[in-house]
Amino acid sequence: MLTKKNRDAKWEYELIGSNLLGTDSRTSVNVNNISRSINETFILPRFVSLRLRYQL
Repeated sequence: MLTKKNRDAKWEYELIGSNLLGTDSRTSVNVNNISRSINETFILPRFVSLRLRYQL
């Protein structure tokens, strides 16, 4: 989302967010007669970036 109100403006800004509500997870359960194992992986990378640009 690049924002510039008018064409003659010198400043621009861009704000980007990805996976802001990242609630994904993976779970695997293995059960057998001798042992039990549970593996959980939580995937929660969240990125927010702000880009400022000034045109000379």
